[in-house]
Amino acid sequence: MFCGFIWSPIFDHYYNILEEINRDYNVKQFYIYDFNNNPDIYEKAILKIYTTDDIDPDKVKNVKLKYMEPYNNKFIYFLFDVNNPTYRTKKKYCTKICIDVENTKKNVRNNYKKYVKNYIHDIIIHTSDNPQQAKDIAKIMKSYNQYKINQFINLKTLLKFQYNDVFPNGKFTRIDMLVRAYSIKKYLDDNKYDFSLYKKMQELRAIYLNCENKQNCEIFKELIKSLSIKYDNLSKIKCVNNFILSDGSHRLSYCYLKKKIFIPFDLIINPEKTYCNYDINWFKERFNLNEIKILENEIKILEDYLK
Repeated sequence: MFCGFIWSPIFDHYYNILEEINRDYNVKQFYIYDFNNNPDIYEKAILKIYTTDDIDPDKVKNVKLKYMEPYNNKFIYFLFDVNNPTYRTKKKYCTKICIDVENTKKNVRNNYKKYVKNYIHDIIIHTSDNPQQAKDIAKIMKSYNQYKINQFINLKTLLKFQYNDVFPNGKFTRIDMLVRAYSIKKYLDDNKYDFSLYKKMQELRAIYLNCENKQNCEIFKELIKSLSIKYDNLSKIKCVNNFILSDGSHRLSYCYLKKKIFIPFDLIINPEKTYCNYDINWFKERFNLNEIKILENEIKILEDYLK
């Protein structure tokens, strides 16, 4: 695992940058930090991050931070994987630096420096040179959790967590989400679609959970329409423990259907409620063969996407 930072001078373009990096490597998560009226803490955080590198701290303070002063006290911290990384050794310090990451950093700087007034080198992006440096930075970032205002997870990463074992050998435990995604797709193709699969699922879930049937197709339709106009990045998916989905299945279904790359989320630690496993076996006990064929096809589509 590697990590990186997108600095304040290019903050308005962070989403595009992360999408571009994600085309080559899996950007698993990213976090938005806002130090607002705490410039001293903001400066201290950046200086601490660079203690893991071999750069002169005076250069960070007197050059990098000096040029970043006119901008907001914000940055993006992101985590990403590189498959089969290649390394070179820095002669002066005998440390390993990943060539693939080095090239990515260079490309981002070249592509986005035109958007930064009075650009100087290295005020757009910083990355760890190797996984050990990323681990050291992760320890530092724990000290600044209170300044984390939003967090996002890669859609594929989140969906893989919904398997009851390591993907692709386990079973997907949220087939109910696939029913919602299938229903959204059918409705967007034909606004007269009757939501039959969704209605049946909601009725059976109410019986299974011994609770009121809360399915309401009109509300679902309105949600689909509103999401089609604009997806609100402040509307967070809620997860528990190891990123198991807790709330927001309708929104997640829409994001999956549209193949949105990054999803805003909140992680609930020590949840009061436990959540049900809706794998294919749950549906096989309650749905007919034609309905199961639809669901098995949706599972195949999902697994092809995740591969």
